[in-house]
Parts: sequence; structure tokens; C-alpha cells
Amino acid sequence: MTEPSRSRKRSKRQPPECGEFLDAVEGVIPERVGEGIWGCETAWDGERLFAAYEWTCDEGRRTASLRMQWFPGEAKIWLGSLEVAPENTGAGNGTALVNALERAASVIGVQAIRLFSRRTTAEFWQRLGYEPEADPRYLSKTINEPSPT
Repeated sequence: MTEPSRSRKRSKRQPPECGEFLDAVEGVIPERVGEGIWGCETAWDGERLFAAYEWTCDEGRRTASLRMQWFPGEAKIWLGSLEVAPENTGAGNGTALVNALERAASVIGVQAIRLFSRRTTAEFWQRLGYEPEADPRYLSKTINEPSPT
């Protein structure tokens, strides 16, 4: 098996902890998803990091994508989207990506991951331990408990 091709376009203005976060995420990308080609584009707006990952197979078809925002000052991640190509669903790829993101988040001290869920995907997220908030379209999961002050 050949080594996957990787590329990362980073915003030049982002602080060093953003690079540490991206390194943590990329360090736990599941092999079955990371096979082939993946790319990451980022942007920093002064308070949050936007990151978009995309994986394609050797034939160039997109197999999965993950888009998120990380707020270092608030110790949370907003998961914007997680998509797995229809021919790759049901094989645990989505779960593997979420588990990888949670491991990376834990390493860098993120306290929670929040997301907006359509009704059709709520069951998937709840199976992974995400709980509905006051507005049931939003779900969240505590990754690290905040330290007492």
C-alpha cells in the first residue's frame, strides 16, 4: 500500500496552538479514511480557526469530508459538517472520524463539541453520546470537564 498524499493550506496569521490542534487531528485520522488523498484548508479570523478536511480515493472520488470551527478561547469545537460518500456509509467511517476528532480534542483540552443536526442524522449523533440541547436541533458532548477555578 502506498503512503497517502496529504496537503494542508494554513492561514499565515493563525497562532501556534492552531497548528498543534491540526497536528493532533491529523495524528489520529483513521487509516481506512485517510487512505488515498486528503487535503486541509484553514482560515483564522482572530478568534476561531476554520478547518475543512476532504478525503478522496485514488480514482478522485470524494470519500469523506469534515468541516469545523475551533474556538481556542472558549475550549470548544463547532462541528459544521461530517459527510461520508453514500458508497462508504455503514462501514464505520463516520464513527471513526468522530472518534478521531474527539481524541484530538481531548489531547488539546477542548471541553465540548457542539453541532447542528438534521432530524435524519440525530440518531447517529445520539448513538455516539451527543445529547440534545434546549433547541433539539443542536447537540453537544462533553470531552473534558472544565477545571475548577
